[in-house]
Amino acid sequence: MKKIVQTSILLFLLLWSINTSDITLYPNPVSDELFLSTANKDISLASVSIINLSDGKQVLFKTINNDYSIIDLSNVMIGSYVVNMITSSGEQIQKKIQVIR
Repeated sequence: MKKIVQTSILLFLLLWSINTSDITLYPNPVSDELFLSTANKDISLASVSIINLSDGKQVLFKTINNDYSIIDLSNVMIGSYVVNMITSSGEQIQKKIQVIR
């Protein structure tokens, strides 16, 4: 009985997880400003961090309290980065971006 309950809970969580297509990042590649928006109004972003893929260091962190934000990347060096987004419900979404000039 315990295994059936655990399986049901896992299936429920998988069905209710956020689809990465619900969050849009544009433009990509980006030169100065990165725009974030959620297609689903039930999803609200809580924070965003930008991680450099070459060394794994966080280069930017921003707290967000809505479904739309502009991230200033004008001081970020050219390269590949991961945008790590946390929703208000605690779910984590990652997308790769390229910073160009």
